[in-house]
Amino acid sequence: MPFLSLPFHRLRYEDTGGHRPALVFCHSFGMRAEMFAPQLRHFAATHRCIVWDQRAHGESAAEHPFGFWDSARDLIALLDHLGIDRVAVAGTSQGGFVALRASLLAPSRIASVAVFGSSIDAESEATREAYRALVAEVQASSFEAPPLQAIEAMAHVCFGPDFDAGAWKRSWQSWNPVQWQLAFDALAGRDAIAPLVGALRMPVLVMHGTRDNAYPIEVGRRIAAAIAQARCVEVEGGQHFLSITDPDVVNRTLAAFLAEHAQRAPERLQSALTSS
Repeated sequence: MPFLSLPFHRLRYEDTGGHRPALVFCHSFGMRAEMFAPQLRHFAATHRCIVWDQRAHGESAAEHPFGFWDSARDLIALLDHLGIDRVAVAGTSQGGFVALRASLLAPSRIASVAVFGSSIDAESEATREAYRALVAEVQASSFEAPPLQAIEAMAHVCFGPDFDAGAWKRSWQSWNPVQWQLAFDALAGRDAIAPLVGALRMPVLVMHGTRDNAYPIEVGRRIAAAIAQARCVEVEGGQHFLSITDPDVVNRTLAAFLAEHAQRAPERLQSALTSS
């Protein structure tokens, strides 16, 4: 994969290219571009697909503390680099944090948004306390890698009890501890965007599993309720990392959403021209 060099870090990305509608995927905490392999197989024939490693993940090492507004600016910089004016953005969990923040920063660039198992809230104090305990456990270990207990807990939250997450757990075992800490700090310390997302006017698809172990279904419903053109699709039995654990329903629902709003785009343009 190529890299985009920015002033203090670089971003690894993959671009399928072509002149089809652009669709960028933003991965979740602890993951990397490859988490969207099921989506690339499904959408590469109809869309110009872009996947990328966010700061402190995969091969996009971070040199300084950062937040998800910084990651959203990274996404916009990547679009600039690739010469993409407008794009549909899809993100799982943390990827949804980034997608929605990019939509707030550059609404004219984002044609539509889809978020899977995501949130518009800051972490609760109880969750932050659990995070602090986990960080203390890691720091008390050899700190050569996240401890096995932490990895197993992450896998249960992200994939549920029935999914074979062995490959991703092995990846987490080799995660550079400095990068892990930077990524974890961004996750635990993020701000709430609930007061802001009401300004969004693009179509938004919210997909949320009824068995999401990170954010209960009410969190997904709250996103949809806060945004005028949003709707929530509840996936019965779905886990937190829906795009991996439930790829067929995600791909089918996302494809229908993109097709619906691609058809409506000329109508919205004509309406805007008529009213101006």
